[in-house]
Amino acid sequence: MINIIKQAHDVFDIEIRALSKVREHIDESFEKAIKLMLGVQGHIVATGVGKSFHIASKVAASISSLGKPSFTLHPSNASHGDLGMVTKNDVLLAFSNSGESDELIQVLQNVKIIGASIIAVTSNDESSLACVSDIVCKIPMVEEACHLRVAPTSSSTAALVYGDALAVALSAAQGFTKADYALFHPAGALGKRLILCVSDLMHKASDKQVCINKNNSIADVLSVIGENSLGAVAVLNDENKLEGMITSGDLRRAMKQEINIYSTKAAEIMTETPLTVSDDMLAVDALILMREAGAYSYILPVIQNGNVMGIITMNDILTAGIVN
Repeated sequence: MINIIKQAHDVFDIEIRALSKVREHIDESFEKAIKLMLGVQGHIVATGVGKSFHIASKVAASISSLGKPSFTLHPSNASHGDLGMVTKNDVLLAFSNSGESDELIQVLQNVKIIGASIIAVTSNDESSLACVSDIVCKIPMVEEACHLRVAPTSSSTAALVYGDALAVALSAAQGFTKADYALFHPAGALGKRLILCVSDLMHKASDKQVCINKNNSIADVLSVIGENSLGAVAVLNDENKLEGMITSGDLRRAMKQEINIYSTKAAEIMTETPLTVSDDMLAVDALILMREAGAYSYILPVIQNGNVMGIITMNDILTAGIVN
C-alpha cells in the first residue's frame, strides 16, 4: 500500500519545481507576445488539443476577464467551419506541449492563409507548430508529476501558469483598472465591491422620512421610526444640518427612564455628532467602517455637502451581496 499523503506531497513538489524551472526560462519571446497581443485589433483566439485545449479555454477566459476580447477555438470544430470566426486582425494563441498535433497544424496552415498572427506556447521550438508561428514562447521540458511520469500534469500546469502570466501582463500593459474589471463583472461579488456606492443602496430622504428636527418630541420620533421601518432617524438643527442620530436602542434606553414622550425633545436623547458616510463612498468601504466602529454603527446617515441624503444600514449592504 502506497503512502497516499506522500504521493500527494510528491505531486506538489514536482509541480512546484516545474514552475520554478519555467519561470527561469521566461525570455524576450514573452515580451514580444505581449506586444503583439496588445496591438491586435481583433480577438485573441486560444486553441489546443486534448489537455492543451482545456488550458487554452481557461487562458482565453482570463484574457477576456482582464480586458482583451478572447475566445476558444477547438481545432476539430475549426476544420468544419468554425475557422470562419478567425480574421486577419486576430492573434491565435496555440498551446501544445509537443507542437506536433496533426489536427492543430492542419488548422494553423489555414490560419496563415487568413492572415492572423500565431503565438506558440510549446516545449519544442523546432516543432511543426513552431515553424508556422510568428512568435514561439518555449516552455522547458519538465518532469511529469504522474506516478508513471507520462500523464500531462506538470507540463499542463506550466502551460496554464504561463498563460495566466500572459493574461495578467497583457491586462497590466493596456492599463486595465478595477473600474474596468467591475464593468465586466456586474453580477459577481467582486464587481459589486468595486462599483456599488452608498447612494445605490441607501434609503433616500426623498423617498421616505428619515429626518426630524431636534425640537420635535419623542412621540414624533416614535411615529417617524415606526413609519420608515429603519429603526433610526437623523436629527437636524434649525439650519437643516445633521446634529445627531436616534436609533431604536436610544428610544428603549430613554423609555426605561420613564420620560414624558410628549415633552421630551429629540435633542435630549440623540447621539450627538454620529458617524456618517458620504453618498459617493463605495458600499464596501461603508461596511468596513461600520464593522470597525462597533455595534452602534449598523445604521448611518448619508451626507452630501452637510445635508442628509438618506440612511443606510449594514443589512442593506449585506443583502446586496457585498462582504469584506
